[in-house]
Amino acid sequence: MITIRQFLGALLEETTRARVIGDAASVRVAEAYLKHDLLKGFPVPKMQIKDIEVELHFAVAPKLHGVSIFDDEEVRKNIRHQLRQFLESLPERPEIKDYFAKDAQLAQKWKSGLDDLDQRFERVLANKNADRSSVINNLSLAIENSFYELVGNQPHHGLLAAVTRIFEQNKVQGKDSTLNDYISEQVKNMVLSVDTSEQEAATLADLLDLKVFVEASELEKLNPSLLQRMKLVFTTSDRKWVVTGTGDQQKHILDRH
Repeated sequence: MITIRQFLGALLEETTRARVIGDAASVRVAEAYLKHDLLKGFPVPKMQIKDIEVELHFAVAPKLHGVSIFDDEEVRKNIRHQLRQFLESLPERPEIKDYFAKDAQLAQKWKSGLDDLDQRFERVLANKNADRSSVINNLSLAIENSFYELVGNQPHHGLLAAVTRIFEQNKVQGKDSTLNDYISEQVKNMVLSVDTSEQEAATLADLLDLKVFVEASELEKLNPSLLQRMKLVFTTSDRKWVVTGTGDQQKHILDRH
């Protein structure tokens, strides 16, 4: 399986190389004529192909997966580093500061769980179908879930209820939430702060870069209804070296006949 541009490019290159082989043969024949007492008076034969018509048979391959705008490893690292710094300071937020201040073990568990959370972030960012919106949502959700996991088995009275109130009750009641909105906004700013323009361009290029089956062994396995045809006509266009200037100022320019 190759891309359509590789397929067509290979045909053009091989056709050009075939012309080179033909021209080299003409040179050898011309030299042989020159050295022969009788043949040197004859016109030197040269075979020239005016047009080449080719009919191609191929099948467009299905997309195996998309290309994420976060495919660049350095982009993912940058976002993860920002998230790590943010999470280390998150327990200082007014909504939960008192709970962490009262329980040193809770603060330690939060800190020790950041490595696992970082791996979750990497999986979210490495998703081949990820876009900005889904990444922001899934990163925020991972942080929210980590709070529930942290306090689920904690004996500290009122902590689980407080987290539930922050992340759930305010949503249900339609009130302005506090910690969850703050987390989502910060995550959004971090994701948007990273320049992914090159990755987006690569994503678009990948969508437009069709993969095709061209080998007989590949095509014979496919339903005939999937086969496509393309007719190409190659026309030769000669060029020659032209010398301009004199002495040290001489230049060779490749010009058309």
